[in-house]
Amino acid sequence: MSDTGGTARRNAGSTVRSGKGRLTDRWWVMGLLMLVLYTGMRMLINGASLWGALIAGAFYAGWMTWWLMRRRRRDGRAVGVEADELPGLERRMRHGDVPTDPRERQVMRGLARRRLAQMNRRPAVWAFVAMALVVAALTVLMAVAGDVTQALVTGIGGAAFLVWMYAMRRRNLARLTRAESRLTAGERGGPRSGQGRFAA
Repeated sequence: MSDTGGTARRNAGSTVRSGKGRLTDRWWVMGLLMLVLYTGMRMLINGASLWGALIAGAFYAGWMTWWLMRRRRRDGRAVGVEADELPGLERRMRHGDVPTDPRERQVMRGLARRRLAQMNRRPAVWAFVAMALVVAALTVLMAVAGDVTQALVTGIGGAAFLVWMYAMRRRNLARLTRAESRLTAGERGGPRSGQGRFAA
């Protein structure tokens, strides 16, 4: 049996200008970056040995790369484009590059709505709360154990990371909401607000 669904998706996505692909869009580059970052963090925070951190990092990077690529494939199927086109589309959306082509507008609108739905789900919100509790618990445990320096590093570093994540989440929500609103306005036959860039 021929892959009619995949062929239709490829044909539909062939008109979408996702932008030039980047090296960091490749799965093996993503995995390598996560391996380096995780290994460095383990050695800095926990004082782990190089080989121990590398082994743990390999498992983490492998799982995260698999999860991210799986999500990219599912998102691509949901909006009707190939998975490798998504990073370029998301960059265009971040930069406020509003397409004028009806097909591109439809795909970008669908992607914006999907990202908004994903970010507003309860599990995503509770995951942030859980991370805050983990950081607080680790800080307290290290302080009780007498490792004040490590507790301070963990607490301050964890708090800074959580604040950064919260700020990025608010920024992304505002950008996605603005993009979805502008693209929907164009769909309803309003003024030609789809051209140019999203409002700041």
